[in-house]
Amino acid sequence: MTVTTEPKETKETTASRPAVVDPADRITAHHPTCFGCGGGNERGLAIRPAWEGEEMRFEHTPPPTAEGGPGITHGGYLSALADEVMSMVAAEQVGGPVMTRRMQADYQAPALVGIPLTVRSWVDEVRRRSVVVRLEATPRAPKQDDTAQDGTAQDGTAQDGTAQPCFEARGVFLEVPRELWVMAMEARKRGPDTIDWSKGDPSAFMRWQMNGGLQEIFKPGRLTAPLRVAVRFTDARPADWLVEADERELRTTPLTGDATGDPAHDRPGSWDARFHGTFQQWQRLIRGKAPLAELLSRPGTRAEGRQEALTELAVALDYRRFA
Repeated sequence: MTVTTEPKETKETTASRPAVVDPADRITAHHPTCFGCGGGNERGLAIRPAWEGEEMRFEHTPPPTAEGGPGITHGGYLSALADEVMSMVAAEQVGGPVMTRRMQADYQAPALVGIPLTVRSWVDEVRRRSVVVRLEATPRAPKQDDTAQDGTAQDGTAQDGTAQPCFEARGVFLEVPRELWVMAMEARKRGPDTIDWSKGDPSAFMRWQMNGGLQEIFKPGRLTAPLRVAVRFTDARPADWLVEADERELRTTPLTGDATGDPAHDRPGSWDARFHGTFQQWQRLIRGKAPLAELLSRPGTRAEGRQEALTELAVALDYRRFA
């Protein structure tokens, strides 16, 4: 009898597979109703992460509603926070959506409600199809009334005042093909064109779409002539992009530098059409959810050049395959 085993993933160092996202454009939020970071979710964690170099690092204070034991943050709250933060770090590493495969939590000391935690998270290992991320949360030095008579802090801070992590986590995150991600969103009628982004940042969705998503659904046979469309997002970063499509492929290029000084946006002859508006309006345009005239009636949305080119681009993108 022949016994076969599933091959293990090839391990790589972070140096051999560097993060594909420009540090200046790294996300700090998913979407407005996200339980972990959504500004429009009143019952969520409402974390506000930030980046320092290759690490995500920020302060977060567990609220009274996160209480488990008297004065102690519930362990499930800390695990949810870790899952949210580590998934962002993993997504930035692969430049696209990820899903949690496995997570381990180590509760080393109570995390007190109302005591700020310094949260750090970083990529620990990069594999062929997944990313391993670590996280630690360290409480701010306690006040006098948070310390026992023997000088030992309730949150695990050492007697000499040195802050020690009270919580550590390790997670394995799988890279998800954009096509599967879009299919799941569309099946639940939760495409980015349906989301109110006024309380969130659509940059992550925009970059996933521009850096591969549009190419996967492009149908060159539907074009009658090559197109060059300039796009300027008013609520996402990078703000300026150039979309070029011909009979072979579709290419997207982020335009860096001062947008007002970029010739690809300032010289009408360098593009067939230019769209200026929010990410949601762009989504409605390329998905054929609203006529261009209706979109242009919205405040802050405008188009220049040969407007028919925008409609032609939308026709060449096959979003119906996800319906």
